[in-house]
Amino acid sequence: MPPLSRRSFLAGLVASPVVAACGGGDDLPKELALGSTTTSTSSTSTTTPPLLQPLTGAVHTGDPAILNRPALIIKINNIDSSGSDQARPQAGLNQADVVYEERTEGGITRFAAVFHSTDADPVFPVRSARLTDLEICAQFGQPMFANSGGNRSVMNAVHSANLIAVGHEELGNDFFYRLPDRRAPHNLATSTPLLYSVTPAGALPPAPIFTYRQPGDPLPGGVPATGVRVEYGGGPGSVSVEHRLDPATGRWARSQKGTPHVDVAGVQVAPTNLIVQFIHYEGTRGVLSGGGAAWVFTGGQVVAGSWQRNDPVAPTSFLDAAGAPIALEPGPTWILLPPPFGGALL
Repeated sequence: MPPLSRRSFLAGLVASPVVAACGGGDDLPKELALGSTTTSTSSTSTTTPPLLQPLTGAVHTGDPAILNRPALIIKINNIDSSGSDQARPQAGLNQADVVYEERTEGGITRFAAVFHSTDADPVFPVRSARLTDLEICAQFGQPMFANSGGNRSVMNAVHSANLIAVGHEELGNDFFYRLPDRRAPHNLATSTPLLYSVTPAGALPPAPIFTYRQPGDPLPGGVPATGVRVEYGGGPGSVSVEHRLDPATGRWARSQKGTPHVDVAGVQVAPTNLIVQFIHYEGTRGVLSGGGAAWVFTGGQVVAGSWQRNDPVAPTSFLDAAGAPIALEPGPTWILLPPPFGGALL
């Protein structure tokens, strides 16, 4: 079953008691019913379905009003060089619903962290925008987008895109601040409560972008997996990444340059689902329209499939060999965007 459309999702919100968005890469190495009512001669009872988070598919147990807000996408730096030119450890990655990892220059990567169902305070280090971000943002309707700036052509594109710009250039130092114990430009911080405080009236929540398995559903038709190694390209700052299955949790624990990738609280990044979406790059711009190969890691398996996105304002579809959507386990999802031949199964 494909991801719900925005119209279908919003119709569900109205019906609910509470208001619950051309690269190739084929040449790769092998390697919710509205509730049920039962009636008897003595009484009638109604069961209300659980409120689900649209971007994780998980049951939402917090404030229902949170799900009314738009998606908030924050650019987070990931330079991993020696000495003080270092973005790790970051803050906020483990609180995001969805995280994209995109290549910038010389094999360096940055994250586009998508927040919706939870908050993070603080989030850092915030960094500049790239054109790839606009194609990411377009999958979430009209999201809020926070960054530290960017070159003028990129920022012109940001201000022309269908998004709500809430970056440092737009909001200034009342919403962003510098950490004294970090070297600039890797010390710019903000928080999701700060940024959500300027949510404009009428902003809409995102529609689901993935298909999720329900309790009792079978695993997708993959094979058991240990993990994956991903390379983003050459250069002195080139990032080498591994995600390995943690048998105890069933999550995909991340290491970077040979060490566990932990946040400022010492918690290792380990998303429930991991997608390696192989794309082509035109300079620093990742091409996220068209189609290509994809490896989807979920439920202890990997499914070798494909990705398709022919409508620039629609979410990417991740399909198995038969062309059916690959259903994920409810929970956070990371999407890595390496070039073709940038991945190897472990």
